[in-house]
Amino acid sequence: MIGRLIIQRIGAGLVFWGMVVGGMWGGAAAPPPAEKPTVEKKTPEKPPVEKSASKKTLREKAAVEELWRKIYTRPEQLAKLTKPTVCILDIQHPDPIQEQLKTLGNPMEQFSACTFRSRAAEISGLDAIVVHATEVRGEDLDRPQIKAILIGGRSKSLPRVVDERFYRLIRETKIPILGICGGCQLIGRAYGAKVERLRKLRPGEADPNPGYHPGWFKEWGFTSVHVLRPDPLFAGLPDKPILREFHAFQMAAPPKEFDLLATTEECRVQAIKHRDRLVYAVQFHPERYDQQHPHGRVVLENFFRLALGQSSANEGAEREKGRDLPKK
Repeated sequence: MIGRLIIQRIGAGLVFWGMVVGGMWGGAAAPPPAEKPTVEKKTPEKPPVEKSASKKTLREKAAVEELWRKIYTRPEQLAKLTKPTVCILDIQHPDPIQEQLKTLGNPMEQFSACTFRSRAAEISGLDAIVVHATEVRGEDLDRPQIKAILIGGRSKSLPRVVDERFYRLIRETKIPILGICGGCQLIGRAYGAKVERLRKLRPGEADPNPGYHPGWFKEWGFTSVHVLRPDPLFAGLPDKPILREFHAFQMAAPPKEFDLLATTEECRVQAIKHRDRLVYAVQFHPERYDQQHPHGRVVLENFFRLALGQSSANEGAEREKGRDLPKK
């Protein structure tokens, strides 16, 4: 019995010293490996939008919108007209207009519609306004205070449904009309005429504006226009006046209600006139004249002389019928 107790104590001592010696030589027993923390995978963040660039874009947009309001007369303003006025209908697509307004240093003087308005007012002696085709309808313009309507050109077309808003006005109004470039083609379409491209460029032929309908011939710059028959619109001008051109499309043939007045080698329909109403359509740009090329100004002077003279005659006839129209 005593021997068994001695043996148990000796065994326990050996175990104790074995643990001490193991700790000294082998180091402390390694704790169980800790679990690795779970790392959540984050979705890569999108690069932040630069606030300064965003603010600049908003400022540019606001500036363009403000300029638009200053340039174009709205329908509610048309209803308040009290003075005899010349109206310019701008049929250019808004995209090129907005881009142009962003780049001009002094848009109110340099923008094409503004210079056209200034020249129309100077030559006619009347107030002049500009309206945009996307904001008005034909009936908005058919009012007694408007003494002449000039339809400008365009480099990018509006949807056909917008153009069609003005067909009835073009065909029926008693107000004298002058359509210019795209406005000439709009008048043709209102009467069922076909509008088509000019011819393709010949091999090696220079393109005056490769960014605009590349590969197609364009009349571009000051060009000699051949007057085919005498007309008051060309009074005081030579048989081949020099007028400015910017176009790649043309009216294929005059509508049956019109007479052909002028042509060029590349574009048959350069000027037409309605047989019964004071409606002219010209492919060239009479408003784009300068000191070295003044013939366009003469065309505008002649048109306003005809238009305002007819307006006076019309007012006299209407007064005889008892209608109360505003006096000039």
